[in-house]
Amino acid sequence: MPRSDVTRNLLRPQRSREAGIKRSEGRTAELVESSELLEREVSARKRAAKETRLLLTLIEAIDNAKGFQAARNLNLPTVCKFTNKDYGEA
Repeated sequence: MPRSDVTRNLLRPQRSREAGIKRSEGRTAELVESSELLEREVSARKRAAKETRLLLTLIEAIDNAKGFQAARNLNLPTVCKFTNKDYGEA
């Protein structure tokens, strides 16, 4: 066997291993990106669910209130709590 064939055969496993490492690194980057995308999507869905619960709570309180003032007095603290604002800021 000529010397270049021997060298090529000796280097083949190393090249294969290096190619495998590069494929793994690429796949890892893809998985990290997918994970981050899913985390953002889950956060957005949780936020939307929380907003929906707030709206339902406000609608129910307005429906049960005996006028505008009563509805405002019931709902303003709820909105402040949801938005993390002090009652006076609203």
